[in-house]
Amino acid sequence: MPRARVTWSSSDSRIAVVDPTRGIVRGVSAGAARITAHVGDVVSTITVAVSAPAVDATAVAGVDVSDMPPMTVGETTRLTATVRNALGATVSGTDIQWSSSNADIAAVAPNGLVTARAPGVATIRASAGGRTGDRAVTVRAKEVVVRPDTPSTPPPNPSAPAPAKSEAELRAEVQTVLTTFVRAIEAKDTTLIRRVFPTASSVVMTRWQTTFNDARGPIRLTGDAAQITDTPRDAAGAQVHARANYSARFSSRSGRADVTFPVPIIAVLQRDGGTWRIVSMQ
Repeated sequence: MPRARVTWSSSDSRIAVVDPTRGIVRGVSAGAARITAHVGDVVSTITVAVSAPAVDATAVAGVDVSDMPPMTVGETTRLTATVRNALGATVSGTDIQWSSSNADIAAVAPNGLVTARAPGVATIRASAGGRTGDRAVTVRAKEVVVRPDTPSTPPPNPSAPAPAKSEAELRAEVQTVLTTFVRAIEAKDTTLIRRVFPTASSVVMTRWQTTFNDARGPIRLTGDAAQITDTPRDAAGAQVHARANYSARFSSRSGRADVTFPVPIIAVLQRDGGTWRIVSMQ
């Protein structure tokens, strides 16, 4: 039947699509689909398997920056950055560039050595392969040492309340909680999510666990640091509102090679027992 008309179709166009007249097949995502040829009443079917593209082990997917404890003016601390690919494995031999959002508060050298210069909060950023990782640094003022022969004030009363924290210190604590929430998503750690968001509903936790189960390898979140819209207070029950917009990406086990979705954060944080926790999130 040299002049017979052949019509082509695919059982799942999310996996493979076929030109209906020419029969050219194009893979869309990992999985299997049936390609069927129709010639009059005659039907012939073949199964096509589509494989996910191989992950480039040298391609940078994220940068993790080590934790940074509070510093005192004049101190130096070295930060380290770990560069990872899409599977979460370490990528070696990658050049890392360091920068500070405010070098007058905390300066960083090309080798990651941070020098505390003035009280306040600064963000240290490590960049590699087009990806970045941030770490907030809190710098405290240096304590004044009184010589024994110098008149001084009476020793502090052990029962007296601790001095109130500055606004910069409180903002750094809030940022740390929000950063921990983001890191928990990237690490697929529901226990860590519950630690910073203890009032999260079972529906929310189940939704995240379902996403984590579908993710092959780590989840990568990109976006800017959260914006704290209130002035935090060092008082029990004090609350602040914070907003952030992130984009999440991961390789899916359920067929699609890559999944990308927005992760907006509109949260209320409350200070209890000297610790900030997320109490609600939209």
